[in-house]
Amino acid sequence: EILNIIVQIHATHLVQYHDELLQLSVTATHPLSTFIDKILDLVRTTNRNDDDDDVTPCVWQLHFERVYQRIDDELKRGHGQYLFAALLFYCNSFITQHMNVIVPIFEQITDERQSETIRFAVLSILFALLRQVPKGATDVIGEHILVDVLLPNLVWKPGSFHYRMRELAVRCMLMVYEKHCIDSSVSWKYKDKLICLVQSRFDDFQSELRVLVMQLMRYILEDVHKASSLQLHHEPAASMMKDAEWKSLCTNILERFDDSQDDVRVLCCATLKVFVQCMQSQQAHLYPQIIATALLHLDDSNDVLQREIFEFLQFVVACAPQEVEKQINMMNLENVQ
Repeated sequence: EILNIIVQIHATHLVQYHDELLQLSVTATHPLSTFIDKILDLVRTTNRNDDDDDVTPCVWQLHFERVYQRIDDELKRGHGQYLFAALLFYCNSFITQHMNVIVPIFEQITDERQSETIRFAVLSILFALLRQVPKGATDVIGEHILVDVLLPNLVWKPGSFHYRMRELAVRCMLMVYEKHCIDSSVSWKYKDKLICLVQSRFDDFQSELRVLVMQLMRYILEDVHKASSLQLHHEPAASMMKDAEWKSLCTNILERFDDSQDDVRVLCCATLKVFVQCMQSQQAHLYPQIIATALLHLDDSNDVLQREIFEFLQFVVACAPQEVEKQINMMNLENVQ
């Protein structure tokens, strides 16, 4: 504790020894390495330039291979996740230039031979890395990370550990889509697997996860629709999904209007709007079910949901005006507020 206090007082002067401290961190025994990492953290925090996201990048380029080799060796023995996290923290966006090197580490997330601690720690590190990835960096997060590392964690398994993995994997996928870090052609290529697994979590017992997956479904459908619109594939538009899959997804989204969590119900409107945008003439038979459900909840006690549904219906009127009119005429208006 005394040493920590001394380091905090003199952190501004220790920056000149940054290279030497880094080399010590790589070669020192575990207790000393941990303490030196704390010193480096203080040095970096104290001397950081807010206008520069990469502090001393030349230092990390010089020592990256040595540091990474040490971490890789530790991870193979079931340790080293803290060193790996520290490496990503200090490197900032510089690490994204070496994704091809570090991707194998993330494969431990789905490796059931690893301990739960290691798997969750590595997934947490991936989440932290995704926060550093710049928007539009489609060359950083490949389809392997999305499809083979993150997506399998959405499969339901009992226990608190698997729930935490599901939630964090969904948060990672959300960040990938929010930052446009995956090409639309990838979403189209794996659309069946993505849509199937994500909608399987619509009824998860944790309301927070239901909120996240409803957001994620909207992003996936937007990406698939974009791929279809730009003709980034060689399949006909009608082959986006089979008829039974269209029906299933439509029903599963509409059922969330009765969710116990209002945030999920509100998010349904945005997801349903994108779903309608994806529909082709072959799916016109779904309009009655969609419009009838929307009209039913237009009288909802939640004002926010009312506004969202009203805006959704305005959008649908432009797509299927006759069907909207037909459903309105069929409504029993006696009990409508």
